[in-house]
Amino acid sequence: MGSEKCRLFCLLTPLPTCTVSEPIRSVVITPGNTPVSSQDGSSEGAANVPTETYSRAMVLVILFLVTGVLGIGLLRRCPSMSHLERWFWTLVVTAYTAALIGLAILIVRASLTWGG
Repeated sequence: MGSEKCRLFCLLTPLPTCTVSEPIRSVVITPGNTPVSSQDGSSEGAANVPTETYSRAMVLVILFLVTGVLGIGLLRRCPSMSHLERWFWTLVVTAYTAALIGLAILIVRASLTWGG
């Protein structure tokens, strides 16, 4: 009975109106742009991606040693590789990740058959 009264009260109570004396400021982030962190328009504190992150060697190290197929987004945004290279490495990383998953399945199956 108590929850019904609460629901009825919530339905009958009008929502408070918002009165703001100053304009509301917002930041629109589009793909490829970095948001401005301060209200005065300075780029102080904005997230800047170091150029070393997009070097060909660093992207491949991240893909093969850390992220696997989950890092394809980083690979697709890498400006130091051509379109054909991106597709080639996407296929290689996908095959590599599938091989690792298959190897893990084989190890689990082998441990289950040897154990019991």
